[in-house]
Amino acid sequence: GAVIGAQLMSRFAANGTASDTLLTHVLGIALLVASGASLIRAIGWSWNTASQTDPGPITTAILGFVVGVLVGFTSIGAGSLLMAVFALLYKKLAPATAVGVDVMHGAILATVAAIAHGSAGHVELSMLFSLLTGSLPGVVLGGWLCHRLPSRPLRVGVAAMLAITGVRLL
Repeated sequence: GAVIGAQLMSRFAANGTASDTLLTHVLGIALLVASGASLIRAIGWSWNTASQTDPGPITTAILGFVVGVLVGFTSIGAGSLLMAVFALLYKKLAPATAVGVDVMHGAILATVAAIAHGSAGHVELSMLFSLLTGSLPGVVLGGWLCHRLPSRPLRVGVAAMLAITGVRLL
């Protein structure tokens, strides 16, 4: 899915301004969807009321494909989408396991998407290194804060930021 998303983005980017506008709108919509999913998760709503059933491997693969296309096409974080899906549909999945699966999935997915975008020449290395210089310490601080802050206000705050950004892109 991530490779297909990256290829779609490359084709759209090659078509100029009209494609840039479309890509911006798709990104805005994806951010609004992620925001809504995060809010649903923060509120505690669930679409799966049968606590003993989880979607099977085929449904999981389809969800993975959709998330992969969205990540490859818009670069929206898989975790924003995947953790909400886990909370809504996978009731038997323990929270610690959900985080582990999400992080491992995100690392592999991001690697594949990065290779696809790098192969297409869509990576500005100086910007990448500057971002990593700030992001790596930020991840350490965020991980430290994550265990010390209440999760619901944190999720609502992240959802609000995603929504504001998504609306601005539309």
